[in-house]
This record gives sequence, structure tokens and C-alpha cells, in this order.
Amino acid sequence: MAKLQKDYHNDERWQYLKLRAGAVTKTYYEALIIIIAILMILSLWTPTPMLVPLDRMLGIGALVIIGGPIIEFCAITRFDRTM
Repeated sequence: MAKLQKDYHNDERWQYLKLRAGAVTKTYYEALIIIIAILMILSLWTPTPMLVPLDRMLGIGALVIIGGPIIEFCAITRFDRTM
């Protein structure tokens, strides 16, 4: 992304690409929050508690958080090719 920013000299097109990619990333995080909320509500109605190790949950959480910038990068490269 630094190379693209340097190539575009931070002009209006680059700002527009970043804005659209930010919207995609925001949608990713919003969908993630909705999925977590649904899973939490569903876990209230299960008869037996689901036992998941803490290290596995932390690993999944780290991968999900790392996924945000990856999604933003993919969105920028896609919008750069289509525009």
C-alpha cells in the first residue's frame, strides 16, 4: 500500500480508494460483531456449555483481527484495478 500511495502522490484517486476500502473493512468488522452476537445468543440456549480452550479462542481472535488489514489491502488492489 505504501508503494501505491507513493505512486499516486496521495491524490484524490488514492483518497477515494482508501475511503472505499475503509468501508469494506468496516463492513467486515460489523459482520464479525453480528456473528459473535448471534453465537453468544445461541450459546445461551444450548443445554450443555461448549468448552473451548482459551488458547484456541485467542488464536482465532488474533486471526480475525489480522484479517482486517488483509481485507483492506485486497479491497484497495481490487478497486485499483477496476477504477
